[in-house]
Amino acid sequence: MNTFNETKTLFNFSPISEADIETAELLHGWVNELQVYGAKPKAQDITFAHNIFEVWKRPEVLDRPAIVAAPPGFGKSTMLSIFLRYMVRTYPDTFGAIIVKERLDDIERLATYINHDSTNYARLVRRNNYAYSIRGFDDSIMTREHYEEQFTTQANYNVVIMTTKQFELQVLKDNLNTFASFRDGGENRRPRRTLIIDEKPSLTVPYQLTSRELNELVDDIRACSYRSSGRIKRYYEKARQLINKLRDQIEATDVVERDRITPVERHYVLPRELLRHFAGVHSIEKLTRLRAFEYVTRCGGLISVRSGIVNIQATRKMHYEWTQFNSFVLDGTGRIDPEYAGDDFYLMEPIEKPDYSNVTFHVCKDFNLSKASIESDLHALDTITDECKQIAEKHEGQVLIVTYQQYKKELEYRLDDEIRAGKIRIKHFDGGRGSNEYTTANTAIYIGNLHKGELYYPSKAQATVGDRLGVELSPRYEVNRNGLFFKDPIVEAYKKLDMAVNTIQETNRLRANQKDEEVNFYVFNKDDDMIKHITDSYEGCGVIPYRTSQKLTGKKTAADTIIDFFREMETGATVKQSYIYQSLELERSTFNKAVQTERVQGVMKELGISKMTPGAKFVREAV
Repeated sequence: MNTFNETKTLFNFSPISEADIETAELLHGWVNELQVYGAKPKAQDITFAHNIFEVWKRPEVLDRPAIVAAPPGFGKSTMLSIFLRYMVRTYPDTFGAIIVKERLDDIERLATYINHDSTNYARLVRRNNYAYSIRGFDDSIMTREHYEEQFTTQANYNVVIMTTKQFELQVLKDNLNTFASFRDGGENRRPRRTLIIDEKPSLTVPYQLTSRELNELVDDIRACSYRSSGRIKRYYEKARQLINKLRDQIEATDVVERDRITPVERHYVLPRELLRHFAGVHSIEKLTRLRAFEYVTRCGGLISVRSGIVNIQATRKMHYEWTQFNSFVLDGTGRIDPEYAGDDFYLMEPIEKPDYSNVTFHVCKDFNLSKASIESDLHALDTITDECKQIAEKHEGQVLIVTYQQYKKELEYRLDDEIRAGKIRIKHFDGGRGSNEYTTANTAIYIGNLHKGELYYPSKAQATVGDRLGVELSPRYEVNRNGLFFKDPIVEAYKKLDMAVNTIQETNRLRANQKDEEVNFYVFNKDDDMIKHITDSYEGCGVIPYRTSQKLTGKKTAADTIIDFFREMETGATVKQSYIYQSLELERSTFNKAVQTERVQGVMKELGISKMTPGAKFVREAV
C-alpha cells in the first residue's frame, strides 16, 4: 500500500481568520442547507469546510490538483452549490469556474440553483443568468448545429457545467482552452481559473486497440479526410505508415511470446487538422480509438492474444491537462485510490476521521463469487438468492444487493416478492461514486468483486507507479483457485487496492457515518489484503467471520448435502444418524467428519438441531 501513498502531499491550510465575513457567510449558508435535510455538522466538519472555502476563494493557481477527501455524506456537493451561487453574485465580473458532475440531472439542477435569485444574496445583479449547462449530443432533441452552438454560448456565463463524460471528451479533443474564459458585463474576456470536479473523473484513460481496429482506423481517417475536404490530406499517409509499423509488430510470428509492443515514433502528435476533421465526422468511441493509436505509437503498449486477435492496451495520464486551472477533485476515497499514486496531487482531508463503531463487516472467505465461478455453476444464482433471503430475514429495514450487471435481472426475477415489498433493492457495480439513492438501506450484500480485466491492472500500474519509479512492470499472471493473480507484486497490489476502492465506493452509498442505527455489510472475498483495505477505511468498525448455510458455487461437498438435509427437517423431528448418511449415500466416517466441521455445527446451532447420545439421533427443536 505504501507504494501508492508514500509521496502524497498533505495540503497545509492557513490559520483560520475570525474576521473573514465572506467565509462566515458561506459557512452559515452551508450549515443551514444541511440542517434542512436533518444533518448536523460537527465542529471539525465546520473547520474543514471553512478551510476548503478559503482555498477555493484564492485567486492564485495551485501547482497541482487537490483532492478534497471529505467522508461520504459530508456535504461536498452542497458546499459547491453554496460557493458558486455566492461567488457569481459577489464577483459577477471577475469570478468564473468550470464544474464537472457525473449526471445530466445533476448539472441541470446545479445550474438552476445558481441562477435562482435569493434574498440571501441581495447584491447588484448585472446579468439574468450566471451558469450554463452543456448537454451531450442527442439527435432526438437537437441538431448538430445546436449542439455546437453551446460551446460558443457558454462564454457568456460565469460558470459552465458539464458531465464527466463531456469533460473527458473535451480533454480527448484538446479542447479545454475553449472554457478558459468568459465575458463580463462589459464584454471583456475574463479567465475561468477554477476547475472543480464533483466525484473523480478518469485520471488515466485505459486505451484499448485490437489488430482489427487498427485496420478500420485507416479507413476512418481516410473517410474523415474526404468528408471534410473532398480529398486525401497529407495526415492520412503519415498515419497509414505508422499504423503499418504497428501492424508489423502485432503480426510478427513471435507475438504470442511477447508482453508488449514498442513505440514506433516517440514524438508523434496528431495534427490539429486531423483531430478537428475526425471529431467532426466520427463518434466518441472512434475518437478514443484515434487517441489510442497516437499514444501507442509514442509509448507502445501491452499485448495479449485471444482467438487469434491481438489486443493492445496502454494507459495515458490525463490530469496534466488540467494544470492550467486551479483544480479540485471532490473524492472521499482519494486517500487510498491507487490512481492518485505519486506526488501529483495535494490531499485535503479532515483531521478527525468519522466514527464507524456502528458498522459491522460480515466477511465470508469461502467464496469470491467471481463471474467465472457463477457462470460455471448452473445453480449458483439459486443458492445465492437463498442466502440473500436468509440474510435479509436477519435484519430489519431495507437490504441493498450489489452484483454484476449481467446478473441483476436474474436476481430481480428470483427476488421479485422481496423487491415488491420494499425489503430488497438491487443495483449493479458501476463507476458512479456520489449518490444518495441508497441511504435508506442499513444492510448491504456484495455479490462478487468488480474485476476490470487482465490487461487493465498492469497497464494502469505502469502509468501510475512503474513510470514514476522507472521500472517496467510485468503483465504476466496465473489463475488459481482464488482467482487471477499477477506475478509482479506492484501490479498485484494495484489490482487489490483498486478492487477494494470499488467496494468502498459502494459501501459509502449507505452513508453509515451519518447514521445512529447499526449498519451491516456482507462481503465475500478470500483475499486478506483486500479485506483489510476495505475495513481500514471504516475506523472503529467490527469485523466478524460469516459462514453460509450452503455452498454458493462449485461442486457440493458432504457438508453441503448434510446441511440441505437438516434444513428440510421439521421442528420436533428425530432422525437416526444411520438413516441420514445412508439416504445421502455417504460413508459413516465421511458423515461423522463433516458433521464436526465448523460450518455444519454453525447451521445446526442456527436451526436448533442437536445430537442425542446414546442412540446417535439428531433432533430439531424450536429455536
